[in-house]
Amino acid sequence: MMKSPPRARPVVGFTDNRQAVADQDLITASVLSVDEAARGAERRWGVGRLVRLVSPATLVRFRAANDMWTKAYSHDRDITATVKTSAMMIRAWQALEWAIRRGWGGRPVAPPQAQGMLVATLCVLAAHFGLVATPRAA
Repeated sequence: MMKSPPRARPVVGFTDNRQAVADQDLITASVLSVDEAARGAERRWGVGRLVRLVSPATLVRFRAANDMWTKAYSHDRDITATVKTSAMMIRAWQALEWAIRRGWGGRPVAPPQAQGMLVATLCVLAAHFGLVATPRAA
């Protein structure tokens, strides 16, 4: 019986980590893009306000997407899932804003009611800033 030649042992020491660095950069870029979308939405609507204004069904979908995204980038460190769920979270933030613009708390508002809400708001603001004379009690 012939013995097989000894196998070469891997060299222990220097490790080429360029791919690991590239992977981490991709994860970081994906997370920062979601962070930018979130900060932009919260700058326009107020911190924590969007989630209080949307319908419960929209909020449940948003929270589920957020959980998937957090799991992908934080727990699993899965690059493909992080990139996909990051794009999903950017769309989720846009969907929250869309739901608010579309209706009151995610519910559609008919044009006559929306016009009345706008006129009432403008009247209150005009009176507050002294742009119109307010009637005085005699």
